[in-house]
Amino acid sequence: MLMLVLLFFAILAVVGIWALSFLFIIGYLKTRKEPLLTSKPSVCVIVPCKEKGENLSKNITAFCHQQYPHYRLLFILDSSTDSAFPVVTEAIRGVPHASLEFSAMVPNTSGKISALLTGIAKADDAEILVFADSDIRPHPVWLADLVAPLADEYVGATTGFRWFVPTNLTTALISTWNLSTVSGMFYQITTFAWGGSMAIKASLFHRLGIAGRWKEGLSDDLILTHAVKKAGYQLRFVPQCVVASPAEPQLRKFLRWGSQQLTWMRWYSPAAWGVYYVGILLVTAMLIIEAVLYCLGNVWFGLLLGLTVGGEMIYGWVGVMTFQRLMRYPPETFRYKAWFGVLAPVAFLLYAYNAVVSSVKREISWCGKTYRKRDLADLKHKQSSP
Repeated sequence: MLMLVLLFFAILAVVGIWALSFLFIIGYLKTRKEPLLTSKPSVCVIVPCKEKGENLSKNITAFCHQQYPHYRLLFILDSSTDSAFPVVTEAIRGVPHASLEFSAMVPNTSGKISALLTGIAKADDAEILVFADSDIRPHPVWLADLVAPLADEYVGATTGFRWFVPTNLTTALISTWNLSTVSGMFYQITTFAWGGSMAIKASLFHRLGIAGRWKEGLSDDLILTHAVKKAGYQLRFVPQCVVASPAEPQLRKFLRWGSQQLTWMRWYSPAAWGVYYVGILLVTAMLIIEAVLYCLGNVWFGLLLGLTVGGEMIYGWVGVMTFQRLMRYPPETFRYKAWFGVLAPVAFLLYAYNAVVSSVKREISWCGKTYRKRDLADLKHKQSSP
């Protein structure tokens, strides 16, 4: 009887892992056929900057040369002593629609949220608010792509996502790990805003009181996700706005960061986290059981083991090929694409580790502060009060 139960779940895991590849394919076909609307509302792009990064000057230049008619750029720094100050100052010299502002620090929030609130206060009458990270390199039509779906009255906000550009084997593994999250971005139940590339209608932002929530919140993008979805609006994923971002080169630091990201998701988007959690743990648990039973001589479980690992490899390959076709970046961005299929089984194990850690994690150290789930419950109660 036990073997039949295990066989059932093993088959379920195989079907599930192969179905993930079809999620990419369906998402690709749906997005490719979806016409982008052509309205060009006024936009304010708010980019918090902190410390001089390796490619900061090139990133700032990319923001300044978007193919969009009416947009304003606000780069927000903590102070003129920040190492990013001379880089930003030089990069925006002679760019009339770009300016540098200093953050007005808000108590009990992170430096990033303080910077975002500073930018919002200076956004004037912009119809669309766009938030981005300074370590991304947006392509020339990134802004137009991100804003266009907001012409739909049912779409409250849009989001892109990060694409870790691999430079070696370790960063290729990290980029493959990233696919474990991005596959769910095509679908409303599992999508969420990513603070490095997201946009929202200014009128909706103010009507939902998101600035007030940010002042006492822990995560800018997940707070926005919760507010937009709870109000009954769509959060539209725009794969053309998946942007190049540098990968953490140290695997140990990345694992800690990955567990923290899933913990944020568990706190703010438990339904999405639950889908990821159950799926990844089912596949991983059955993978281990299949391997053990195959070593004990069960040929059928050996076959299922091969199908599971093979499905993970197909998933990695289909994922990278999907985004190579949807993202607006040159072919060299994907020069390590063969590794995505090879490394996918390892990436799934890392993701399972992150999921387990996130399920028991009770506090997060972020930007020099320690946050606990109990603090979040108190904040959510305050934010939901009239």
